[in-house]
Amino acid sequence: LAKATDISAFIEPYRDIDVATSEMGTLAYLNVKEGDHVTRGQVLGGLDEDVVRANLEVAQKAKEARGRLVSAEEELAFQTENLRKIRQLIERQHASAEELARTETQQRIAEAQVLAIREELELKSAEYTRTEAMLLEKQIRSPIDGMVTQIYKDVGEFISASSPVVIKVVKLDVLLVQFAVPANAASEFKAGRTVPLSIGSEHTKTVGVIEFVSPIKDPQSNTVRLRMRIDNSQGQFSSGDSCWLALTPSGDDQESVSPGYFTKAKPGLTTKQ
Repeated sequence: LAKATDISAFIEPYRDIDVATSEMGTLAYLNVKEGDHVTRGQVLGGLDEDVVRANLEVAQKAKEARGRLVSAEEELAFQTENLRKIRQLIERQHASAEELARTETQQRIAEAQVLAIREELELKSAEYTRTEAMLLEKQIRSPIDGMVTQIYKDVGEFISASSPVVIKVVKLDVLLVQFAVPANAASEFKAGRTVPLSIGSEHTKTVGVIEFVSPIKDPQSNTVRLRMRIDNSQGQFSSGDSCWLALTPSGDDQESVSPGYFTKAKPGLTTKQ
């Protein structure tokens, strides 16, 4: 009978992200501690925001100021009505062409003034949006659902361009394992298929879902990288656990995957040996 050969690897977090600031500044606050579970978009901490918040308040008041626009619109309405009356007088020959030309010019100036103020308010609105974006840049947000496993900086510490990383967040409800599979066995693995695995000192049985089979062979080891994800929604496995994938030899000195090792079991279903 063919004897199974195990390939071993270590489990990793599915995602392991060093969260950094996008600009320099003093770390003003931290909202999390190591071990906290966080959600995508959650504010983890941030740089000093006082100046930006003050600028944002000024920008908000500027974009909401409507006094000059109301005044200009009233002037435009007055000049438009005045032009209508002058044209009626022209029809009855009670006004001169010079008066008409002067009134038309005043009406166009009033129109231009309204347009200029509206454009100015649009620019102020854009300035508010820009300042709001600058405030968001001061905040450090989690890019994923995960757990804070390390905090690199203390409140009050300056964050420089050469050392911008503040917090490490990892995704542990799904885990990652990557095997170096013999090249002549790689064709047996297909993305989307499930493969039985053994994990940890007790060799707990579970399945991995194949995500990627590298098309590139390592010429030194004659192996191909095989990437799998492992469901860990119950938290039964830990990053760093050993993981084994069983291969079965077929033929003389030829290693290939036994078709019997493929299953349709649902990811995450585990039993103990």
